[in-house]
Amino acid sequence: MGVRVQDDGPGALPPARSTLGPTPAPDAATLPEADSQLALDGASDAAGRIYLQFGAFSAADTASKLAHRLNDGIGAVETRSARVERSGALYRVRIGPYLSRTDAVNAALRIEQETGMGSTVALR
Repeated sequence: MGVRVQDDGPGALPPARSTLGPTPAPDAATLPEADSQLALDGASDAAGRIYLQFGAFSAADTASKLAHRLNDGIGAVETRSARVERSGALYRVRIGPYLSRTDAVNAALRIEQETGMGSTVALR
């Protein structure tokens, strides 16, 4: 069970690096998964653009079916609803936005425990 971090938005910023100390802070790519979540949580500029993505499909009907299955299963653990968003030729199934990556990861874990469906943390 794990949550991946993905930034597919235009103008996405690279992970912040410390320039104050003698040793720069490690970036998320070099940290174990749990530590990378902690390192990325400080990105306050992403607030309101953080989503959970459960899939991206070329067929709107397939995406819609997944969104309905998610919504049927998450009522007890999540107040937000899964929605289908068109992005170019793809239909993305997403839940959000969340104020922080920590909020999104916590929701992803609750949803996965309830439904068995994994997600990716994505910036929009």
